[in-house]
Amino acid sequence: SHTGGSMNNDDERVSDNSTFTHTLLFYMIGFVASAMVGFGLFKLFQDYFYGEGLNQAFPSLALFIGSLIIGFFISDLILKKIKL
Repeated sequence: SHTGGSMNNDDERVSDNSTFTHTLLFYMIGFVASAMVGFGLFKLFQDYFYGEGLNQAFPSLALFIGSLIIGFFISDLILKKIKL
């Protein structure tokens, strides 16, 4: 007896996110979005980056890590939206 689905219905399909194109686009969009977010946040909070020692290192590290997280989250949302 046949128990499998036909896979012709959109709700039965599972997207394959392991393709080379998907991975390449994920990283490209992620790095571009991270750079844009990082630049925007730097311009917005630029007075916080003029200090010495940890007063300069912590905001820079927070900006770098935060922009990477936000950028790759945006990349994931974009790729889910276009279903690639």
